[in-house]
Amino acid sequence: MALTDSQKAFLSARLEAAGGSFADIEAKSFGPSTHQGPMIVSSDPTRDNMSSKKVEVKDLAQYKAVGGPPDSHFDKSAGADRHITYLDPPKVDYAGLKAKAKADSCALESLLGSDELDSLGTQMRAYVLGDSRKVPKEHEEMINAVKFPMTAVMAGGEDITITAQNPLILEGDAPITLHYGTMTIEKGGYIEANVPVTLNVTHMIIE
Repeated sequence: MALTDSQKAFLSARLEAAGGSFADIEAKSFGPSTHQGPMIVSSDPTRDNMSSKKVEVKDLAQYKAVGGPPDSHFDKSAGADRHITYLDPPKVDYAGLKAKAKADSCALESLLGSDELDSLGTQMRAYVLGDSRKVPKEHEEMINAVKFPMTAVMAGGEDITITAQNPLILEGDAPITLHYGTMTIEKGGYIEANVPVTLNVTHMIIE
């Protein structure tokens, strides 16, 4: 199915936010005609068979641009983020912890308790999937300090057909961003994800 100009524009914007371009997926088609078994997107190049590539995501704002809804969406659709959990500004002295860690993200993470790490995870999801303007700046800055830059795996095509014999397997040790024009999931087909995944699809068919 040929992509419309608006579909191309949508995918192009997400691909460019991830450090790629529409040329990365143009004219690429995956499914029974290209694979005799599972289609695997992986950070391990010895496992990957989907022509994936690694990209660097510099901060939380870029991560949202890759796969989250724009904040303007919530201006147009009141209550669209009712399922999102937003937290109050932190009571922890993040500035003091960052000074103590001296720009070492691993050391900084080790200074945070399990509750603080859970809170950052909640706020990271809220920022990406919800209205980022509702996430306290202190949380955003701490997430950037602890989690970014991060390596992500990018894969995509103009279309993909997932069948029982050709499931889509998403694995490895890095988040995955997928960009497809049309995704068709035939009866018995499935997606297995063992890592965080961002999926950008302009047209999905489930048979």
